Amino acid sequence: MKNRLLIIALSTILLVSGLSSCTKSNDEVNQIDTETISQTKTEQVTTTKNTTAPQITELTETTQTEVEVKPEVVLPKNTYAVDLNELYGEKKLELSSNLGFTYIDDDTICFHYKGYSDKNDNETHWQFKIFDIESKTQNLHITVPDTVKSYNLIDMRNSSLPDDVLCEFYMCYYSFGSYSFFVENTIRINKDYTYEIIHHDEGIKHIHSFGDYNYYYNDCNIYDAESDEIIVAGEYYGVDHKSNRIQNIKFGIDEKRFVYQSDGWAWTCGFGIYDYTTNETRDVVGTHNAFPFGYYNGKIYSEIYNMDWEEDIIYITDINTLETTAFLYKNKLADGYQYSNNYIFADGKYLLFGADNDMDGMKFLAVNSDTGEIVDEFFFENTGCLSISLIDGYKIILKSRDNNYLYVMDLSYLDEIL
Repeated sequence: MKNRLLIIALSTILLVSGLSSCTKSNDEVNQIDTETISQTKTEQVTTTKNTTAPQITELTETTQTEVEVKPEVVLPKNTYAVDLNELYGEKKLELSSNLGFTYIDDDTICFHYKGYSDKNDNETHWQFKIFDIESKTQNLHITVPDTVKSYNLIDMRNSSLPDDVLCEFYMCYYSFGSYSFFVENTIRINKDYTYEIIHHDEGIKHIHSFGDYNYYYNDCNIYDAESDEIIVAGEYYGVDHKSNRIQNIKFGIDEKRFVYQSDGWAWTCGFGIYDYTTNETRDVVGTHNAFPFGYYNGKIYSEIYNMDWEEDIIYITDINTLETTAFLYKNKLADGYQYSNNYIFADGKYLLFGADNDMDGMKFLAVNSDTGEIVDEFFFENTGCLSISLIDGYKIILKSRDNNYLYVMDLSYLDEIL
């Protein structure tokens, strides 16, 4: 009986104790519930953040990408774009600025670049690929080994080519011992897409032709290619290469005269005119550090480089009197652009040069070659250009900075403004 009472008493104590723990104050209960709920919510929020953060990040990145997409390129009038990605394919992007081109006509383009062959033999080759622009089809692919590994590729498209030849290139190497370009291979591509690779074992000299006369430069001098006589003498002082005065052929004036430039180690010594009819060299006085870049209507155009952009001036030299005067003060254009020294003469009458701006794009000025007055200015909005070249009298071609497009522009409308 006593044991039974003891068990009942113990059970009663335990029951009362349990009831006591369950009957805590409302504040305590609320505190517990609040903490529990708060902890539960924190766990839920934490769980939600952990599971959704990648999605939010992806959305954020997508939004940023959309914001960072460059505005649509706006081209000037009389201009159309050739998409190199569509034409050449994704592999073009691997070539970067090494990718060159010869724009043969509105239907045909030839790409050329130095790279590894398709066989991955770790040997560099020159690649030539001709595409039809409209159909985006490749018509020809030529691979030529780069045996010398110091080639300069010279496009001979502006030379007098036979009627059945589409384009021609010289693969030249430079000989430091003789200061001359030697042609090791001639690549000739015909209009029927057959081709010839003409190898010159000993290397032939790079000939410059003006009318009926041919010239080359070698050993610091310029030579008559027919007689091998020196016509423009340079200077050579032996081991001290810094004192060399090397003569270079720049461009022709007519069929019997051309402009030469005297180069030092890191400067130019000036330029002059060689006249075949008189066998006379005429140095233009006061053209130290001057770079001649073109000729039109009896005038040689040059620019003297200065470290200070405030002195950025284009000069003209009369080919008869050799008088040199300031023609255009680029620093006084006062439009906030610093213009490049990449000049193009459109039909001779217009001097074109431009300024690249990372924010706005590329701006060009067309200047009257006689008066220096600005005829027109035009913009390639939201894009920059790496190079500009002249196809024919009025048509220019530019390559975009990102190597994705070629822009072809017809400037014949300038005649209407002029």
